[in-house]
Amino acid sequence: MANVNDLTNASAHRMLDAIRQTGDWASATSVETIGCGVWAVKVVISMSNACGASATITLPKCRLTGDLSMSEEGMRLTVNGTCYESPVIA
Repeated sequence: MANVNDLTNASAHRMLDAIRQTGDWASATSVETIGCGVWAVKVVISMSNACGASATITLPKCRLTGDLSMSEEGMRLTVNGTCYESPVIA
């Protein structure tokens, strides 16, 4: 079973902290520039395969939610979000 420190931690980058702007992300600056206190992050997804091909997708301005659940298999974090700017594929 996963340790809760795998999902949130005051001194290490963790996904749940990025979603909630807590822990190591508490003092981070939002990428949202409309000035109404909306928390948004830039998401970078890097992919590669065994043949050496790779690609990166950058989602420049995302608002994310996280749903944490626990079962016999362990903890699961499901991330959903909306990107408010066009993605960049490289």
